[in-house]
Amino acid sequence: MGRSFHLGTYAGIPVKVHWTFGLMLMIILYIGVQNHLNVIELGFFFLLVMTLFLCVILHEYGHALTARFYKVDTRDIIISPIGGVARLERLPSDPKEEFVIAIAGPLVNVVIAFVCMVILYFVTSDNMLSLNPDAVTVDNPLEFLKTVFYINIVLFLFNLIPAFPMDGGRVLRSLLSMKLGKARSTQIASTIGKIIAILFIGIGLYISHFALAIIGGFIFYMATSENKQVKLEERLHLTTIADILNPSFTKLYLEDPMSKPIEISMRTKEHNFLVYNPYIQRPVGIMHSLYIKDAIARKQTQAPVSKYTSPKLRLVSAETSIFETRQILHLEGLSIVAVGESLDEIVGVVDRDSILHFMNLSN
Repeated sequence: MGRSFHLGTYAGIPVKVHWTFGLMLMIILYIGVQNHLNVIELGFFFLLVMTLFLCVILHEYGHALTARFYKVDTRDIIISPIGGVARLERLPSDPKEEFVIAIAGPLVNVVIAFVCMVILYFVTSDNMLSLNPDAVTVDNPLEFLKTVFYINIVLFLFNLIPAFPMDGGRVLRSLLSMKLGKARSTQIASTIGKIIAILFIGIGLYISHFALAIIGGFIFYMATSENKQVKLEERLHLTTIADILNPSFTKLYLEDPMSKPIEISMRTKEHNFLVYNPYIQRPVGIMHSLYIKDAIARKQTQAPVSKYTSPKLRLVSAETSIFETRQILHLEGLSIVAVGESLDEIVGVVDRDSILHFMNLSN
């Protein structure tokens, strides 16, 4: 998602802000100057925007903590001018779990709105849900609280629009998946999202509300991307690594000089290797492409391969799906796996490069 800055880690989940968020601060200043706001009014406007994005962060934590309940980790939460996203390590295969994770975010906004309403109820009984825009100032905390209430109601309703990347699109897909399967459900939800996006673009251009048109364009792009991603994942699930393995892989031996893998990686497409013990003729580790680059940088071309060998080694069956193999490589921090029924009967290797090549061809 481009350059992001780390704000802190809370509940074990890193929170980051995208660099484009700085544009939001510039827009706030521009709006303030254009509307001749004084320092206090500008400060309130800034506080209101920050409160909005705090609500967005809490919304994303609703997704992330619910996902954790289902044993799904969250890589991080990234905040940008167009909202936030909790980047899950994977989507649950059970549509019921996806439904709960998707709806958890909007429900957080409902809880925030309810808390605001309760506070307002005990503080004032004077038409507590009426909002006077002219009265919303730093000196009027009740009107500010009402604004926060309405912001969260809007966030709740907006996120339930049945279009990706809004939660409503994922809720719709999860409900359809219970009967139609994930791929078909994603296609339907994506099509609905595109129709809504086109309506947003058309209405936005017609009434000169260009922000709405931009949102529509973003929704159209994300709906298309989501459909492509699910199709790709389905193909990764259905294709075994037998179709992409390299049966003619190069064997490195512990006593080989590093000049050997360096020369091979420069001359061929092999950049990750299995490392063998020459006495037992079995692999005992792997050589990551990063180790080769490190050896080049340190001018260690004559150092033994054993110096740059990782003892991590994974054997998988040729019938393992590409999707599962990719997960193994990612979760175990590997660059290559041996393929076969045993370490004495290796029929080939699969590395990250071969999987990435397959994915690029599938797009």
